[in-house]
Amino acid sequence: MPNPIRALPPEVVGQIAAGEVVERPAAALKEMIENSMDAGASAVTVEIKDGGISYFRVTDNGSGIAPSDVRMAFERHATSKLQSAEQLSHIATLGFRGEALASIAAVARVTLKTRVSGAESGVMARVVGGVFEEITDCACPEGTSITVEDLFFNTPARLGFLKKPASEAAYVSDMVERMLLSSPKTAFRFINGGKQVYHSLGDGSLRSAAAVVYGRKTADALLPVSGMAGGMIMEGLLGVGENCRASRREQSFYLNGRYVKSPLMSRALEVAVRERVMVGKFPMGVFMITVPYENVDVNVHPNKLEVRFRSEDAVFKSLMSMFASAIYESQKAEEPPKLVLSEPSETRVKRETRENAADNIKISTDIPVLPLETAETPETPLKSGFADSAQNDGRGDTAPPRPVTLPPIGVSAPSAKEAFSSMFAPAPVTLPPVYSTHEAMGESRNRSAPAPALLDIPAPKPRPKYKLIGTAFDTYILLEMDGRLLMIDQHAAHERMLYDRFMKAYDVKVISQRLLVSEIVALSSSEMARLEECLPLLNDAGYDIDVFGEREVKVNAVPQVLGKADNAAFLHEVIGKMDETRQLKSQEERRSAIIQTACKHAIKGGDVLSITEIEELVSSALSEETAPSCPHGRPVMIVLTRSELEKRFHRIQ
Repeated sequence: MPNPIRALPPEVVGQIAAGEVVERPAAALKEMIENSMDAGASAVTVEIKDGGISYFRVTDNGSGIAPSDVRMAFERHATSKLQSAEQLSHIATLGFRGEALASIAAVARVTLKTRVSGAESGVMARVVGGVFEEITDCACPEGTSITVEDLFFNTPARLGFLKKPASEAAYVSDMVERMLLSSPKTAFRFINGGKQVYHSLGDGSLRSAAAVVYGRKTADALLPVSGMAGGMIMEGLLGVGENCRASRREQSFYLNGRYVKSPLMSRALEVAVRERVMVGKFPMGVFMITVPYENVDVNVHPNKLEVRFRSEDAVFKSLMSMFASAIYESQKAEEPPKLVLSEPSETRVKRETRENAADNIKISTDIPVLPLETAETPETPLKSGFADSAQNDGRGDTAPPRPVTLPPIGVSAPSAKEAFSSMFAPAPVTLPPVYSTHEAMGESRNRSAPAPALLDIPAPKPRPKYKLIGTAFDTYILLEMDGRLLMIDQHAAHERMLYDRFMKAYDVKVISQRLLVSEIVALSSSEMARLEECLPLLNDAGYDIDVFGEREVKVNAVPQVLGKADNAAFLHEVIGKMDETRQLKSQEERRSAIIQTACKHAIKGGDVLSITEIEELVSSALSEETAPSCPHGRPVMIVLTRSELEKRFHRIQ
């Protein structure tokens, strides 16, 4: 016979309801801070210990709670912000469900102190596991202070699912950042473990609030955005270009003052600014969006992070239009002023150019002008032209003639004899020194003794012969080789080369190089908390990073194969991908993921390379030991045969 249906006890109902609202300390704090802001507080202080698991408190200077309403404040679905069902269609407050305080009190020990304006004394209430222990008069300032201790003390299963205190503190810090940005006119203080992390001025300036969260340098670089379209109004700050991030974590959308997570808004932003954002990166920013209350539904989920729009298509188009207009205006502001020469100045420049050109040596057009030898001009950018990779192409030991580079205006030109001699002087050839293993160890020759395996120097492999055509769009290296046209992606090739070197160096534990001057990198509070989780992995991968202050780290050493990396961008990217890294099972997978992230800071498309750099990339890409794709799966090289090209030009059928 089935069990009879009966009503659950109130304490069980409270614990079940708490599972939807109080997922972790950060979720409980969010509800409490929203109540403070609804009460008109101009100053809010948030304190936590052990990531909020053992203790957190929210104190405000708002309107307070009347003594007669204190007991009712802990009842489920009891609120002062909603009186009828009709009001659900135009909710103007952050809180409205009346569940937060009751849900928190059901799974923790809660102490509330409150005093309304003009009252001689305040009221203190203590609730443990949803049961009132006492309500008494007390002395306290105007406003409300709620202290929560031992969260989930009566639900050990929920307590076991919480993360380490450092991880929970990161969630809390991220939530406080969102709330701080949502109300620049409110002065926020955030204290973690007795140390003040944030203290905003509450001066009403969004850029001032952004400086508290992201640092003054980043905040000053953000572009102001504003607009009005489709009945929507937007104000905010946008980060593109160098301020892009590795994830969408730094995108904060506020709808009528409420922080929301909206894929629709993120997509509208990214479509509008895609030409200012590199592939694999995401724009950041803070955006205050105002819409008519009746056009949006915030009563979707108890956490109130999800919203639904009456017309999503109209919202998408309006947002995209406003973002695109803001980018257009910023581009016009960034255009450098055009230099307009007056007629006399123009005439003078042309005359000086002709006079200087007349003084230079005149070279016969019968003498072929070939590209400079790599050993002579290692840093000369290659834009186009032809060059053979082989040192000796069968024409003898004499190097081909080299061009004469005309000196800049104002610099004396070489004599004709000097210029002519320099054209046919043999180019210096620098070969790497070859030692026997015993000479390398400082020993006498002994051919009968075996050489140590670690110091064995393999015989150099013959370099493949190819004709270097040049580069296209400063991104693709073009080669002609064995009747084929080879196109090499310089970024993918460099990324693969760095990754392979990194992995080989890691195997022999020779991976770090000390920086002459340690680099200081500023991070946000939530980034600092997440960095603690990946510090062992970063050190294992060749970085030496120390905590330097409350919101800064000091980079002392970097992986030697990366040279001078962009450490600030790298750290922001690693921290932004912490959620992905946590899902990897083994230590080796996590280390490999961080190495791949580091290698993303390789040569980029659009970087102008020297001939030496191009030849090194080509040699690596053509090596039999090199994988045909970068560590992220993109192809390094595309090959077209001569017959394929001739078919495209209809030379053959």
